[in-house]
Amino acid sequence: MTERHRWFLRNSLAGGIVALLIMAPVQAQRPPRVDPRPFATFTAEQAAQGQSVYAGKCGNCHGKNLSGSEFATPLNGNAFSLNWGGKSTGELFTFIRTRMPPTAIGSLTPQATAGLVAYLLQVNGAKAGAGPLATDANALAALRIPRNPASPAPPMMPLSPLSPPLPKVFVPNPLD
Repeated sequence: MTERHRWFLRNSLAGGIVALLIMAPVQAQRPPRVDPRPFATFTAEQAAQGQSVYAGKCGNCHGKNLSGSEFATPLNGNAFSLNWGGKSTGELFTFIRTRMPPTAIGSLTPQATAGLVAYLLQVNGAKAGAGPLATDANALAALRIPRNPASPAPPMMPLSPLSPPLPKVFVPNPLD
């Protein structure tokens, strides 16, 4: 290794350390980001109506206890929190209204969709309130879906140096 290479490596390493020392306090002083949007509210009656809509239109694919199936994702627990927690209620409302159920897209009325969203929120830990959930996606865009505090953080990029190691998955060979 020549003297020129050593000089370059030594100065690059020193510059990197200085940059880390300068940036660390800046990152530590940054306040946590808090979403200013209020949580979605709904009535117990809406959630009860949503439960009957779920049983009739959604349970066949998503399962009777919302735990999902081979055809559809779970709508409860960590899976729901990772997919929808922190997002606007309007996004969930629009998704259901425009894409569900797959066999009869657009068949849910705005009231039935709002009831279904209320039921999903209730199953995932939200408490019913005094005011009903709106039936307009624009009004719901100002409200957010609570995130389950016990759920893990959303995954990082797979090759990020900060991401945790990928778990080993064992899939039995059906031919054995």
